Amino acid sequence: MRHFLFVLLLTAVMLPAAGCSRINKIFDDGDDPPLPGDRLSVLQYQEELELDPVLAATQMELPESWRNSFWPQAGGYPSHAMGHLTLDTPLVQKWSVSAGKTGKRNKPVLTQPVIADGRVFTIDAGARVSAFNAANGKKLWNRKIVPKNEENIGTAGGGLAFSDGHLYVTAGYRQILSLKPDTGETIWKQETTSPTRSSPAVADGRVFVITLDNQVQAFAAEDGKFLWNYTGVVETTNLLGSSSPAVDRNTIVAALSSGEVLALRTENGQVLWQDNLASLKRYGALPGISDIRGMPVMDRGIIYVIGASGRMLALDENTGRRVWQKEIGGTETPWSAGDTVFTLTSDQQLVALSRHSGQIHWVTRLQTLLNEKDQTPAVWTGPVLAGERLILAGNTGHVLLVNPYTGELTGRLKVKGGTIVPPVVADGMLYILSRDARLYAFGLSEK
Repeated sequence: MRHFLFVLLLTAVMLPAAGCSRINKIFDDGDDPPLPGDRLSVLQYQEELELDPVLAATQMELPESWRNSFWPQAGGYPSHAMGHLTLDTPLVQKWSVSAGKTGKRNKPVLTQPVIADGRVFTIDAGARVSAFNAANGKKLWNRKIVPKNEENIGTAGGGLAFSDGHLYVTAGYRQILSLKPDTGETIWKQETTSPTRSSPAVADGRVFVITLDNQVQAFAAEDGKFLWNYTGVVETTNLLGSSSPAVDRNTIVAALSSGEVLALRTENGQVLWQDNLASLKRYGALPGISDIRGMPVMDRGIIYVIGASGRMLALDENTGRRVWQKEIGGTETPWSAGDTVFTLTSDQQLVALSRHSGQIHWVTRLQTLLNEKDQTPAVWTGPVLAGERLILAGNTGHVLLVNPYTGELTGRLKVKGGTIVPPVVADGMLYILSRDARLYAFGLSEK
């Protein structure tokens, strides 16, 4: 049986991904029977993950859930540490609405919606920004932000962020904008030195972006004034999509496509420390790429970051010292809650690790193929922890609900066309943006 890894490349979209087994194993066995064929327990791309016997036998504890009214930027709050969110269950589809233009193969919809002040904001593959009523999906406004003379130039990057009455937007062009969230009118527009690649990160009166050539740039949130610039190592082969910086207090942590992970002072861009996620081991296609697409997570003094090359690190926020490292590769953002970090690997394994040691509680292998015959890969995004469920969305057309204590599947939701955009939770509601650029909202039934 051939094995594949799913790689979204900026220069081309490669469609390959892998086989599975375990301890826990989730296949799409609801409406259709499991796909035939043998699944191997050891993948050629990544070493078999071993459980810690003590952790595996210990009951995991999670913090109490809390109701977040906003999901203001990619990854939630600026630090990307959201903990355990409230989710109103049982979930039913409340509404769905077209959120714009679906992308072509080399220009898919990749950007998370943001939720603030009772509105959901999206940006589609054609750089059209839209605002919807979060309760009923009614469209409030929309506008394109494509610069003049660049209408026919394809983009593959950017995103949205909300803060203090401003909606900040990047779309893969040489610009960042601030819009009025109630009308979409431009407050200010500023040029960047090269095309933007990341969603904006906003904190303490500053807006931060990462460009295609690995520059970290800072602007004043109020008027767009340029503040400082850090230039990283240029990488020619990148994953499609990008890592938005994490910000906590006076530190910004950026993960670049070169594999660099660095901490900078928010006020002046001074480098505090730096590391590199490139793995010395090579298992296949993905480890040859240094890019980091999953966002860094800054949680209670420790930074968690995972890279495509096959390594996950926990770093001391103040010094950059490695608290632990695991030979685990992935392109999704880890999720930290309590004493546990949940992450999704490149070969579609959902893993629960100890926050302090990196030892493994449990591993669940997800469905890896949509079609056995032509080896079409299944691709999952997430996780998000809400309502004592880990939520993952995929191109299979399903959203998975997984028990965070055991890794066992507890439920599924249907999303036509599937998605490659991570789920979003705000005010007890679950939002999914599909590959067809359709926005779905799930919440508590009113019956």
